[in-house]
Amino acid sequence: MGEPWLDDASFKQERPDMSADSSERYQSSQRLAEGIVAELYDAIPTKFLQMLQNENHFKDVVSFLMTCSCFYCELTRTHKFIHQVNQQRSSTVLRIKREIAPLIFGGNMSRFAANFDRGSEPDFQKLLKFDIGSCKYPKLAPILYPDLKKNAKKIFRNLFLVKVCL
Repeated sequence: MGEPWLDDASFKQERPDMSADSSERYQSSQRLAEGIVAELYDAIPTKFLQMLQNENHFKDVVSFLMTCSCFYCELTRTHKFIHQVNQQRSSTVLRIKREIAPLIFGGNMSRFAANFDRGSEPDFQKLLKFDIGSCKYPKLAPILYPDLKKNAKKIFRNLFLVKVCL
């Protein structure tokens, strides 16, 4: 069942003259409503249809269970998707740190290892802060400007950014 919120009237209607997966379903709002009813008839076993049409309690229980089932499936798919995106992001960041960062910033590859303390490294801090002694980072870091000097007319013209694009 693809429709998570069913109208109460959907349970009281006769089976429409089209199948749930018919392309006619999307021709009008009335046909869309009929498609939902057709989908309902496909999802509910025939032996329960009579009860579904006549008893409100059964309708409420079935409606709730169908909604939960769809919600659970969607939640599972969403969780798997988010997990895969996070895995890909982690792999990409690791690859950037290992292979790309040394090409962009130069220097020893050990500077990009996970356990390296870049917070105390002056070369990294001057790319991120105008005042190395400050604990705060500016919204627009020095790395965005040529010669690491703030100049709104020259923002995004640092050679590091060009290397990132290559």
